[in-house]
Amino acid sequence: VNILREQGILATKKLKDLTDNARTNDEIFQTTRSLILALLNCNTIEEISVSVRKHFMRLENVDVFELIFLNHSMLSLSTAIRVEDSKVIKEKFSDIFRLKKSFCAQLEEDQILYLFPSSEENISSTALCPVNSSGGHLALLALGNKTANHFNVHLDTLFLDFICEVLGTVIWRLAISVTGNQA
Repeated sequence: VNILREQGILATKKLKDLTDNARTNDEIFQTTRSLILALLNCNTIEEISVSVRKHFMRLENVDVFELIFLNHSMLSLSTAIRVEDSKVIKEKFSDIFRLKKSFCAQLEEDQILYLFPSSEENISSTALCPVNSSGGHLALLALGNKTANHFNVHLDTLFLDFICEVLGTVIWRLAISVTGNQA
């Protein structure tokens, strides 16, 4: 009877964990869906930046957010968005651009200050995702959390990688339509 009771408790705990995970994935999917639909309606890089910020800052596990554009010959970027020198950012975060996928971990303090210079939060963990297209590296999406292990190497980044793929495609589409060039 004790063994069956313990198995029942374990089964109940596993079911609760699965239900919690499904609920979290549903919330992430709804945010992803909403963001992608908003991105498809953007007509400028500035609108993209505002839309992405609005959607990510609604998430309770994101304490700070930055979308950092790399200066790129195909992008006409205004002063209303953050633009950094491609060489500098690629040196500071070379692994992220080399791997071309999201990276979650604790960073060095100088990297955190570079990513989130105006943040008053004490950021302990980050999720970084390169925004690429057929035209190359376009931006870096950075999320920060005050909890030391919130963004960690074991975190599944499927949705974040997908968002950055769509983001790269939308940015590149706008860049081509503005300059009239073909990639």
